[in-house]
Amino acid sequence: MINNLLPKQIARNNLVKVNVKSQIPAGVGLKSSSAVSSALALACSGLVGNDLDDNVILKSAIRASLDAGVTITGAYDDSTACYFGGFVVTNNYGFKLMHREEAPADLFVVIFLPANKRRGKICNLYAFSDLFMEAFNLANARHYWKAMKLNGLLTTSALCGDYEPILASIQRGALAASISGNGPSVAVITYKEHVDDIRQIFDTYDGVTLVSKANNEKASVKVIVG
Repeated sequence: MINNLLPKQIARNNLVKVNVKSQIPAGVGLKSSSAVSSALALACSGLVGNDLDDNVILKSAIRASLDAGVTITGAYDDSTACYFGGFVVTNNYGFKLMHREEAPADLFVVIFLPANKRRGKICNLYAFSDLFMEAFNLANARHYWKAMKLNGLLTTSALCGDYEPILASIQRGALAASISGNGPSVAVITYKEHVDDIRQIFDTYDGVTLVSKANNEKASVKVIVG
């Protein structure tokens, strides 16, 4: 990452120390690696005072993630969502942001982190590639909740996950619910009046529940000298 963004002379002649503090649990499908890569890329650009294009920063973050082996595809969609906030739809093969819009301000996200549960075999997802394309088409047409619910059905089936908490969340007022990324975390989108009901569902399982408001804020960097 440092070599990707900082001029060689600066990287060669200076000691660069990186401390990462994050509230995002790692390795559970919540895009922690993409968030860290994007944040570090943005911090490096601010460190040298470069007013870089957003795409340059994102591509540097993706290249660093690939070099570190934390992603197979580069996860352009994940990095873009972490960087810009709101709803994003991307063409990952072309590294293109197709559209981005702000999420409604009254949306809440309920995330369940199941205890002692491993990810399923990721290769199984390819069996549903045609149906995942349908989910993409729904998202591209701004039918986000339908896309997320279809994604939940497919990923749960392919990764041998437990669909019961996802179904129960939808029955209790969630707009949509799905396994997050490749799991095992479950993400639920809802309004405030349904948050407690959905938390009660997850309280019957062994794990941790997190609640957050939807984020529309673009990533930023603060440079402190001295």
